[in-house]
Amino acid sequence: MKIKLISAALISAAVVLGFSQCTNAGQPAASQTGAPAQQQSSAATSGLKVAIIDVDSLLANYNYNTDLNEALLSKGENYQLKLTEDMNKLQKEYDDFNNKVRNQVFSSAERAQQEQNRILRKEQTLREQGAKYEQELQMEGAANMQKVTETILNFLEEYNKEHRYDMILQKSATLLVSDNIQDITGDILTGLNEAYKPE
Repeated sequence: MKIKLISAALISAAVVLGFSQCTNAGQPAASQTGAPAQQQSSAATSGLKVAIIDVDSLLANYNYNTDLNEALLSKGENYQLKLTEDMNKLQKEYDDFNNKVRNQVFSSAERAQQEQNRILRKEQTLREQGAKYEQELQMEGAANMQKVTETILNFLEEYNKEHRYDMILQKSATLLVSDNIQDITGDILTGLNEAYKPE
């Protein structure tokens, strides 16, 4: 049974899309100034206040995300345990059925067929229950992802009202160190965890 946990990649995309703000307002267009495109790009990006967030680290240490994932894993483990117990019971019934067939215990072939059909129906019911459990866990995982994403984005929106970054981006492993870019992962993580009140 697969359990889909909250994806850092999807959170990253939401952060980038939600907080990339273009600051070209007031910049002259290339057709008006005749300046080369490269110069225009340099002028458009100069003076930008940019921050980065290590989303993997954020999610790994965000208590709300951790609690949701642990609860989902626990539920998945309980479902798996119940299915395993039920399948073991069914296997015992199937073994008993085979023993009865070998020892010719059934009064007729029709009676043996009825018992076999009952066991097969029970097996099908268990398989359907397993699929239902998996679907439920996937839906809960998706809902958890949405909750965490919205919580992070709402916090960033409030955070940025005070700090006024032009862009808040996902930290990349290939990102070069720059004095113009500030890593705010620690600040965001601290703020999120302080705001989180476990039920």
